[in-house]
Parts: sequence; structure tokens; C-alpha cells
Amino acid sequence: MNDSWGRHISCSDPCRSVCILLLDTKMNLSTQTVSAQKSFEERVLGQLSTDYRKAHAPSLEGIEFHALCPVLASVSQTFSDLLIPICEYPALIQKQLPGNSPAIDLTRQISEATERLCEMNQHIIRLCQESHETPIEVELGLLAREVLDDLVLQGKPSSSLQILLETDGQPASLNGPQDLLYHLVRDMCVHAFAAMEEGGTLAIRVGTVTIQTDGVPHQLGVPAREYRCIQFQDMTPALRDAPIGRFDPFSTSCPPNEYGLRLSSVYRSMLHFRGMILYTPGGAAGADYVLFFPKVESP
Repeated sequence: MNDSWGRHISCSDPCRSVCILLLDTKMNLSTQTVSAQKSFEERVLGQLSTDYRKAHAPSLEGIEFHALCPVLASVSQTFSDLLIPICEYPALIQKQLPGNSPAIDLTRQISEATERLCEMNQHIIRLCQESHETPIEVELGLLAREVLDDLVLQGKPSSSLQILLETDGQPASLNGPQDLLYHLVRDMCVHAFAAMEEGGTLAIRVGTVTIQTDGVPHQLGVPAREYRCIQFQDMTPALRDAPIGRFDPFSTSCPPNEYGLRLSSVYRSMLHFRGMILYTPGGAAGADYVLFFPKVESP
């Protein structure tokens, strides 16, 4: 299936098919040959080692944080209402200024700063406020595609960044709040983009895996069972020193303009799904985050 920015490549074998969508942020069509003999599970779980870590954020699980959540959520909601006119003001001023005005650059800086402030405030809201959205069945592969479509339209990825979206060719449905899942995937993508500004290839894999008792994930604390899985892997680690992944708020070593709230929001959302994250923040293998959502059979 072709579209305006990528191409699906289906590789079938007797056991499982692998579907590849290669996204080139320069909007050029691309193709890639993938071995049909490697199952999706092997592509994800076969790379895991005891060098990986299980995500942990003590500050988001303590009694003190839960007691503080209602107050922080209320303050952030009020702050959000106050920010709306401030975010709109720079654009209004720019329309009134002549094209050669030195104030244009200042209004642009104010606009960028208020946008970052709004985004940071929204992360705090999601950290502190339980989702009351009615759960629905969400197909994670389609959701990832929707997120990538939106981010490309917004110009978020670097023009030199290539994104590989891979599924196991089977529906990977999860029952939950759609908005919560959308922002979870979006935050993981933008976190990766921030660490890959100089380019490279980001692989996003979506599918179903089964954790066995003799496997590395089980040794790292993931119970043996079937999971929906989303992996975000930097496939060009030689280009960069990957940032250290930390899941407590405001405790990350991400590039400037990142405040350590994306991974915290993701972690908090994973608690909602009783899921787990295994990750390696960098080194020779490159940054890799694997999110496991327990598969729950429909009643």
C-alpha cells in the first residue's frame, strides 16, 4: 500500500508476516527488504540482554505524590486557562508589526517559550490526573501510524531522520483510553526525535510477544505471559551518545527544551495499563525502549 510519504512492505512466512512501513521525513518514497524468516518476537526480544533495565520511578509511586496529585492537577488546569490568551498574543502582535521590525524576533521567542510552557503544563496534568475517558479498543499499529502522520505534518522529526514502522502483520488491539495511548506513543516518539536531531533511523515495532520463564525479559522482572508490545529503537547508535533514560520528573539528561516529563508521563500511563518498560539508554547497542502491555481478553 503506497501513500504520500511511505510504503508498506509485507514479508510473509509460514509462521508470521512482518509488515514494514518506511517513513522518510523528506517525503520521498523508500523501500526496504526484510528477511521473512525472522519472526517479530525474534526482532524484538532477541535483542534484549541483561544490560537492559526495568523502568522505575519511585517519586511517581509514593504516597506523597498521590496525595499531592489533586492539588497539582487543579493548579495546572487553572494555569492552562491562563496560558491560552498568552499563547495567542505573540501571533496577534506579529500581524501588527512591519516586516522589518526587530520586535518580530522577540515575539517569535515569546511564542516558542509559551508553547513549551503549555506543553510542560499538559504533561503535569497528565502526570497528576487520572484519565476518565471511556476505554475503547485501540489498534496500536494504526495508532502509531496516526501519531507519525501528525508529527510529520507538524515538522517534528528532523529532515535527516528516517522512521521505520514495523508490525507483525496481526491486529495488536488494546482496551483503554485512546487519548492516553495517543500521548504515550507521541511522547516516546518526540523523546526519540530530541535525541536524534542529527539524524539516523528510528525503528518503531508494534505487535504481540509472549514472554517465557527462561527469557531475559522474565529475568528482568516481566511476568511470563502474552503482551502487546511497542518498541522504540535508535538503530544508528554510532552517530551519537544517547541520553540517559530516567523516569522521575525533571531528572533527565535530554537535550535543551526537554524537561524530563515525557518519560515520566509515559511511565505514569504504563501504570494505568499495569504495563512495564525495559530500556537501555545508550552505549554500543543504542537507545532502546520496549513497552509491554498485558493482553487482557475481552469478557
